[in-house]
Amino acid sequence: MTSCALLNDRSKATRYDDCNSRTGTATSIVVIAFLIIASTSMALTYIRLHVEQNKLNAEINTITSNMAIRSKEIDNLQVRLEHLKGQEVMRFAPRLGLVPPALGQVTRIAQFRNSNNARSVASATALNQASNSRPNVSNIP
Repeated sequence: MTSCALLNDRSKATRYDDCNSRTGTATSIVVIAFLIIASTSMALTYIRLHVEQNKLNAEINTITSNMAIRSKEIDNLQVRLEHLKGQEVMRFAPRLGLVPPALGQVTRIAQFRNSNNARSVASATALNQASNSRPNVSNIP
């Protein structure tokens, strides 16, 4: 016999209803407990994921700002390197017999382009060499 039948031995109908009401109540309690636990765990999971997302966003922002700083430092170092290369060339130039250009010896191509847009670099070079007082010396950098 079942525990419901032992508790109430009046009639079969009474025992069946009494057993169903106890089972229904127990089932309701279990379902409610399950829903409470499930909703609590979902809420805690959401909160944990939200906090983790905020930490990762802060880390991404920090890394991005560090990358921008490092990029600026790299640019500054490249400018410094070019400056030092120029100084190195100027230091070895006299040993190689190179001298700085004389005043008026260097002319920018833009001056030739302003006068006539149809001219090419070769025609600008030819014009420059023709107008230069020294032969075989170009005014184009």
